[in-house]
Amino acid sequence: FRGRVMFPIADVQGRIIAFGGRTMADSEVKYLNSPETPLFSKSRCLYGLDKARDAVVKGRRILITEGYTDTLMCHQKGIAWAVATLGTALTREHVTLLRRYAESVVLLFDADAAGEAAVDRSLEAFADADLDVRVPALTQGMDPCDFLVSDGAEPFVAAIEAARDLFDVKLHMACARHNMNSVDGRARAVDEALKVVAQVSNVAKAEME
Repeated sequence: FRGRVMFPIADVQGRIIAFGGRTMADSEVKYLNSPETPLFSKSRCLYGLDKARDAVVKGRRILITEGYTDTLMCHQKGIAWAVATLGTALTREHVTLLRRYAESVVLLFDADAAGEAAVDRSLEAFADADLDVRVPALTQGMDPCDFLVSDGAEPFVAAIEAARDLFDVKLHMACARHNMNSVDGRARAVDEALKVVAQVSNVAKAEME
């Protein structure tokens, strides 16, 4: 962890179980976590959940960001129901954890190609979950921390409140990737959309999609 800014990682009871370090140099590895142990697993832990738990339980919703600083800035701006993944995609273990505390999940990904890929990865994890999962739209090229520093909490919260359903976002992305003015483009978009709907096990939800 030499030459890195350190972030203590706690379990839901607030006990420190690992550390995350962000490089201050030009290291190829931007973030480095403690090795996994019986107490610490990236696929089962969420950064900041110990601090966010009361707000999450009260509002029955949780905001998931992709970085430590995104979550820290959310809390500094009064958005106390924010947590972060630990350098890994959301897993079914994460979803099981989320269902203990919340009914609604907001996935706050960076507004770039990586964020779009994160939407794809999240579909599989949430396909069988009985959760309302939504994705807000932020300014292209700005991560949540930058957005909060630049624009403040009010427009940030407004973007969250206007978030669209995860599957709806994915369907719109499918249409945007293809030429909807051509028969072939529409056919490809439909094929991609059907693959999305096929992942939804809830019959009523699948029919709505």
